[in-house]
Amino acid sequence: MIEAKINHLHNLKLKLSDKKELDKITDKVSQSNRWFNPYNVRFCLDHILSNYLDRDKLSMWLEDYELSNWKSSDKCVGQIMAGNIPLVGLHDFICAYVLDFKQEIKLSSKDHLLFSYIYQKLSDSDPELGQRVQIVDKLKNFDCVIATGSNNSNRYFEYYFRDKPKVLRKNRNSVAVIDGSENKADLQLLSEDIFRYFGLGCRSVSKIYLPEKYDLAEIIDQTDQFSWMKDHSSYMHNFDYNLSLLILNSRNYLANEFSIWVEDQSLASPLATVHYEYYTDKDALLSELSQQMDDIQCLVGKKEESNVIAYGNSQKPSLSDYADNVDIIEFLIKS
Repeated sequence: MIEAKINHLHNLKLKLSDKKELDKITDKVSQSNRWFNPYNVRFCLDHILSNYLDRDKLSMWLEDYELSNWKSSDKCVGQIMAGNIPLVGLHDFICAYVLDFKQEIKLSSKDHLLFSYIYQKLSDSDPELGQRVQIVDKLKNFDCVIATGSNNSNRYFEYYFRDKPKVLRKNRNSVAVIDGSENKADLQLLSEDIFRYFGLGCRSVSKIYLPEKYDLAEIIDQTDQFSWMKDHSSYMHNFDYNLSLLILNSRNYLANEFSIWVEDQSLASPLATVHYEYYTDKDALLSELSQQMDDIQCLVGKKEESNVIAYGNSQKPSLSDYADNVDIIEFLIKS
């Protein structure tokens, strides 16, 4: 059964490899949601094709679980998907799909076109998909749930799903620790971690930690590849608003044409803004951050420790990179 699901996902990869058709759906999606511009949508789709739908990678991922005797589940997993970045809920869907759970999926109004397109393409390969997976306006008949939303919506989820096995996700932020040995290439990759998807994802770096006396301009100078964002009106509205607040409050800041850099202790930063803070002892800092991992999605830096994601990779999760470090395959098996 699982091998058949892997084959269907591989066939989906083949169906999604038509550049002209991808360009067409990309344009349609970007017209529907200005935050899903073609540059980011194609990045997302390319990542999914090479990492989530590759036959070998799917097989290797599932080898870590004892699934030799696994059979289709009669249980239904309800999913409430977020819409902050393109296809942010696809990994949860794939987890439930390979285990052949029934699924009820409530899509975000911000990201309904792209998922519906992929659903349609997958159903061309798997004619039973429509019987097992339904896109719904409201979850009704489900045995367990995966829901992603804001801190406010999470409180509602906690109450509404109080009697169900559940994985509930709320706001998280990602941080980067600079050690001072980075070259220009490293810092250019860091800008990917910060600005990809306009910084709207939980894997987007919202705060950087700098060695004492480090020149922040070295980082800002390597962000030019995202200078196109100054032409995005919605993003620049946030830039202008947050810059105005800083000026009105007499806050110190650095800025270029499209980003604002503010020294601040908070992990979360407003859109178009990056927080930074100086440290004197890296080991002490990492120890301190380890106590805040419930609020941190990714720790980015030089790849010297297992829990650190190398520069340029925070927006490229593998199949085994689970949001909030909650293994969805294990969750579903035990539900």
